[in-house]
Amino acid sequence: MKQLDAGRKLFQVKPNSPCEQYDRKTVEFIYELDEKLILLTGRFAVRNKTENECVDIHFDGQLDPVDPPGTYYVFHLSQAHLNSTHPAKVPGAKVDFLMERPLWSREFVKEATTEDRQAF
Repeated sequence: MKQLDAGRKLFQVKPNSPCEQYDRKTVEFIYELDEKLILLTGRFAVRNKTENECVDIHFDGQLDPVDPPGTYYVFHLSQAHLNSTHPAKVPGAKVDFLMERPLWSREFVKEATTEDRQAF
């Protein structure tokens, strides 16, 4: 949270973004790869883009056999994907959220290596 100096009184800006409930939480999601659906686990990351916030999923792992070690993927989510996301209510669940709407390989994906990655 940011603290601002307003005439010697400090106050905190309260988070008011609905996206903040997802930041750094784990999510289980479905991904289409080579016309097959696979179940993956990633972590949400909220990024600020000018005045709008966007939610991504970061996935550590190799989806293609030619991916070098340390590859990770960033999936950019649409509002429809966020609308299909629900808290995992199963006792002992290994993730915080479940996303029902699948991600398609032809959309949303950007590859990067560990050198490009920001710690989160």
